[in-house]
Amino acid sequence: MNPVAFLVDKPEDMGSTDVVRHFKRNLPKPFKKIGHFGTLDPFATGLLIIGINGAQRLADYLHKDYPKTYRAIGVLGVSSNTGDKTGELVETELPKNLGLVDFKDQECKWFERFSKNYLQAPPAYSAAKHKGKNLYEYAREGIIIEKEKVPREVLEFKLINVDLPKIEFEVTVSSGTYIRVLFEDMAKDLGTTGHLEGLRRVKIGPHSIESASTLENCIERPISVCELYQVKDIVLNNENDLKKYVNGMKLSMMDDMRHLGALEAGWVKSPQGELLGLARRVGEELEVLFNFPKNP
Repeated sequence: MNPVAFLVDKPEDMGSTDVVRHFKRNLPKPFKKIGHFGTLDPFATGLLIIGINGAQRLADYLHKDYPKTYRAIGVLGVSSNTGDKTGELVETELPKNLGLVDFKDQECKWFERFSKNYLQAPPAYSAAKHKGKNLYEYAREGIIIEKEKVPREVLEFKLINVDLPKIEFEVTVSSGTYIRVLFEDMAKDLGTTGHLEGLRRVKIGPHSIESASTLENCIERPISVCELYQVKDIVLNNENDLKKYVNGMKLSMMDDMRHLGALEAGWVKSPQGELLGLARRVGEELEVLFNFPKNP
């Protein structure tokens, strides 16, 4: 079977690994390695990508090149040890001047703050790793691991609705950004605490939730890796270049490869259209990123 991916609309109260297990049980056999392209918390819903037969090798490239868009509902004045509604909730009194806030102006302030030099650490209850172990596993044992803050990008931010104490917003971010932490930072700017009541991932790069299927139907709707990671094609018409590429050797740039920009990746195909793998331009050479094994 060729490498393919599935766009899933993950339901609430189901972990990302639970979705992977569903596929393992229900996919036609045999198939090779399977994995997902970025964890969604159990309380969250929305777009989750599953890859099989080598498609998951694209995970790093999607994380780097495809931002993610979320729609969230946060509640001010109530903190949670998990940052969401599944944790232990502690209510605090809202600031008396909260009703005087001009949220149109605040929207601009938030985007200004989060789009420039925004640092964020993963929350204690997350799938981020420490010494090979998930942070949430430590937290459940009463051990809170504080990871170092790292730069994150907020590319777009807009308020959808403000009905205090609830704020609904949509945000597009780089991979690795935690919307739970982002909302806690938003609440701090207002002089209070907060947690997420709802979270839905609505887009990953060019793929929107409208293209996803329910868990029950998505196995019937695979997409190719070329649809998943939308980059240019590189057709190797020279037999010698084909042999070199399959053996993992760098190729000198030919005229039919020069449509690639510096460090730009492309799908490598044979003259017959067979997908061979992924490569990128490095200077005046074509460098192999990975190859797919030939079907027997």
